[in-house]
Amino acid sequence: GVIIDKYWIPRGTTIGMSAMVLNKDLSIFGNDAEKFRLDPWLESPDIFARLDNMSMTFGTGAKGCIGKNIALVCVFPHFLTLRLRNYTFPC
Repeated sequence: GVIIDKYWIPRGTTIGMSAMVLNKDLSIFGNDAEKFRLDPWLESPDIFARLDNMSMTFGTGAKGCIGKNIALVCVFPHFLTLRLRNYTFPC
């Protein structure tokens, strides 16, 4: 077993986690983790990979959401629209 935050967890114990709580972890998603911000995801491929790895919105592994890629493909055009809304293209 292992001690976590003064609690003894016996070997073989099943531990559940809330995706909502994990997705609002200040140490991962910043001091404003309560808000959805697209910009950090677009800073660099390394940051995107780290955030994507830490995000539990769709779960992970064998029990993860099988529709994750479909959902992301459907939502991407909306993210792009939000990102380009205030952008001025030079003529």
